[in-house]
Order: sequence, then structure tokens, then C-alpha cells
Amino acid sequence: MKDAVEDERSAPGRVVKAARLFDAYSPLLTARQREVLELHYFHDLSLGEIAASWSTSRQAVHDLVRRALSRLDSLEDKLGLVRAMRAAGADGARMMELTATAIRKIDALELDGGAACSGKLQEVRTVLKQLEHCLRERWD
Repeated sequence: MKDAVEDERSAPGRVVKAARLFDAYSPLLTARQREVLELHYFHDLSLGEIAASWSTSRQAVHDLVRRALSRLDSLEDKLGLVRAMRAAGADGARMMELTATAIRKIDALELDGGAACSGKLQEVRTVLKQLEHCLRERWD
């Protein structure tokens, strides 16, 4: 089950999604679109507060936020940078986990020595093969 931050239908999920998209694509927005998203999402200003400071209507600010978010969604649909970054993060976490396991087993080898090394070397070899497989899938 997804938590509220991962569920894009929840308020926290929408903020996280907007932040990820903003990080990836903000240079492709207009200066005004960047500014309104920064004020609304990162400085936590309401649409009414932004409208008052800009001497415009709340509806105009709302429309600008909607257009900016729509542009970010469109860019993600076409380019997929955020999806790629998230996939790489998941693969990276798995690779780090496999590497850490290998290191722990190697450390245990240094402490044990003797006949136990043969079986543990095989375990390390297996973990490293899994890591190699993950790397090849990701970058081949």
C-alpha cells in the first residue's frame, strides 16, 4: 500500500510530484511559471496570498499554476526524466544492498580464515554475480 507521500492523489503526493517535476524541468518553464510554483509549493503561500502580492486575481494565479503543472506533466510524458531517475534510484538501492552484503561477507572471511573460506567465497561470488547482473540490466 502506498503512503500519502507516494499517492499522487493526496495533497502531500501532489506536492512531492510537483517538486520532482520542477527539479527536472523548471528551466523549461517561463520565469513567471517558475516563480508561482516556487511561491506556492516551496514557500507555502496560498493562491490568494500570491494574488494579493502580484495585484491580480486568485483565479489568474490558479490558472498559471495549472498551466505550469500541465507543462511539467507534458514534459515528463515526452521525456520521462523523473521516471528514469526514480528507476535508477531503485536499481541503485538494490546494487548498494548487494554490494554491502558482499563487503560483510568478505569482512567475515578475513576474521574466519581456514576451511570456512571456501564456502564463504562461493557466497561472495554469488552476491557479486547478482550485482553484476543488476548493473548489466541497467546499463546494457
